[in-house]
Amino acid sequence: MPGSVQTTQVVVENGSVSKLETSRDHFRRPDIADCLILPPLMDPQVNGGLGVSFTSPQNSENYDLVLQECWRRGISHILPTIITTDAANLQKCLHSLRDWRESDWKVKKAIPGFHLEGPGISSSDGFRGAHPLDSVRSWTEVEYRHCQDATQGLIRKVTLAPETLEDFGVVKTMVRDGVLVSMGHTNASADQIARALDAGVMLFTHWGNGISRTVDRHLNPLWPALAEDRLNLSIIADGQHLPPAMLKTAYRCKGAEKLVLTADTSPLAGMPAGTYDLWGSRIVVDEEQRLSVEGTGLLAGSGAWLDACFRTMFQLSGGAVDACFQMASSNIRRLLGMPPWDLIPGKPAEMTLISPAIGELILGCFGTGQFCPYLDNSKLL
Repeated sequence: MPGSVQTTQVVVENGSVSKLETSRDHFRRPDIADCLILPPLMDPQVNGGLGVSFTSPQNSENYDLVLQECWRRGISHILPTIITTDAANLQKCLHSLRDWRESDWKVKKAIPGFHLEGPGISSSDGFRGAHPLDSVRSWTEVEYRHCQDATQGLIRKVTLAPETLEDFGVVKTMVRDGVLVSMGHTNASADQIARALDAGVMLFTHWGNGISRTVDRHLNPLWPALAEDRLNLSIIADGQHLPPAMLKTAYRCKGAEKLVLTADTSPLAGMPAGTYDLWGSRIVVDEEQRLSVEGTGLLAGSGAWLDACFRTMFQLSGGAVDACFQMASSNIRRLLGMPPWDLIPGKPAEMTLISPAIGELILGCFGTGQFCPYLDNSKLL
């Protein structure tokens, strides 16, 4: 466990931790007796994958494909993310996701709620990213309440641009409801960022991305977000969205305690190279799984998953495994108001198994009471 190393066998029965044993004489699986037991990985921004989009109403079987791929990559929990879309489609998507979550207890356990990235983001080119311009609109109390009603209160995270709001009343309402409000796809000034934080915003969604390719070298959202001690940053460490120097700078400025790893996994992750229609744009998937809006060079989510981001930060941090699990698990749980992770008899079995003996290898994860082995144990962290 982070912060402590002790020899413990965790006995799992019927999906829960039944007991903890410290004597190796009783170990049932000596082949994994020396693995590390760490918190479950959680990605707060998964847009879909394998051709399945959460911004398109689907049946539960299609959504299952995305979650199963997450489990195979050691990712126990996710926030399915809906990007900017028109009000009618947004409601359809929310109803479909709610029905999916209610369809199976394992899905319900893996998904603590949903993330709305938009529609209240910047309408400016570059800052808007791949979000469709014709659906960008400011948040209102009425639309927010409709979204919560459609999901029975399961909107847990909202990404918005502070400059799109006349006041921060809707932000304060979201915060009172226990929603993690994050700024992103924004060209907010330092003053607007400060006012957003005063209203309860706590996170910056994929800092360094969702921004114009040409900005003032001093007056842009990057610097005040990096300097503001109250603000946590989520970062996409897939090796494509941010160069190593920016990742290192964020890590050194914020420390592991104020960074959240996300892959921003695209619905086109895992798809063959080619050009696809997505979110009202033509998206190019290249041989390296780099996704971009055709003719612009703007990225359109990631072709990677959280396990790849974890590997990147593991390397950049010099092998600080505890810090990486803080960034990929503990911090987002804290920001969402979830209980701290622990191994206690009677609680659900949720953990990631790591083998330090063979190069910090992900062995697999427990997230729904049963062990799911990692999809490719030849890939070292």
